[in-house]
This record gives sequence, structure tokens and C-alpha cells, in this order.
Amino acid sequence: MSVVAGTPARVGIRSCRGHVLLLLPRRKCSLARQADDPWYIAYQDESTQWCSQRMDLEEKVANLGDELARKNLMIFELKRIVEEEKKNSELIRKEKLRVETDLVVFDQVVENLEHELQVMGEEKSRFIWAVLLGVIPVLAVMWFW
Repeated sequence: MSVVAGTPARVGIRSCRGHVLLLLPRRKCSLARQADDPWYIAYQDESTQWCSQRMDLEEKVANLGDELARKNLMIFELKRIVEEEKKNSELIRKEKLRVETDLVVFDQVVENLEHELQVMGEEKSRFIWAVLLGVIPVLAVMWFW
């Protein structure tokens, strides 16, 4: 047995008891036989359907992956917005407390001013009465002189 140099391992010429045989790759021969075989045709059709279904499933998985990524981004954005709103509400709460404290202080200032005005009014009133009580006799004396 000998194989012709320069040909692929499965293709060659062999000599067997003086006969020359041309060997073709098994695959080509088997494909020629399988093309006419109804069982092989049915297998190929089913195999094609499986491949098609697998590709459809892979596409669906890829689409689901894309959708999952989009939803994860939306969740991340919503979490960021919630955190921002928490910070804003905390700032608003602190500002409200500050304003309420300022209002209490302003109410105390107003009460103090009202009290001071009342005291000043009483003092002015006493002062005016004192002046009038002091001036009226002087004016009466001057009038009668």
C-alpha cells in the first residue's frame, strides 16, 4: 500500500493486489449518498429547524439582556433621583426648622418691642403728666401776675 505524495491524507491512490483504487474523502462520498436519503433529508430539515429555533432563542436572550440592562439603568437613575429627593427633603426640613426658629425669635423680639413701647408710653405719659403738673402751676402763676 502506498499513498501519493502531495495529496491530503484521506485522498490518494492505493494499490491492492495489483488494482489501482482512487480514494476520495469519506465526507464527499457520504454527502453524495446522504443527499438522496429521505431520513437524512428529514434530519437536515429538523436540524435546520433546531438551528433556527436556537438562533431565535439566542436573539431573544440577547434582547432580554439589552432590556435588562436598560431596566438596570432605569433603576440606577431612579435610585439616584430618590437619593437626591431625600437630600432635598432633608434640606427643606432643616430650612423649615430654621424658619420656625427665626419666627419664634421674631415673635419674642416683637413682644419685647411692644413691651418697651408700652413702658416708653407709660414713661412718656408720666413725663408729660409731670411736665404738665409742673408747667400748669407755673403758667397759672405767670398768668395771674
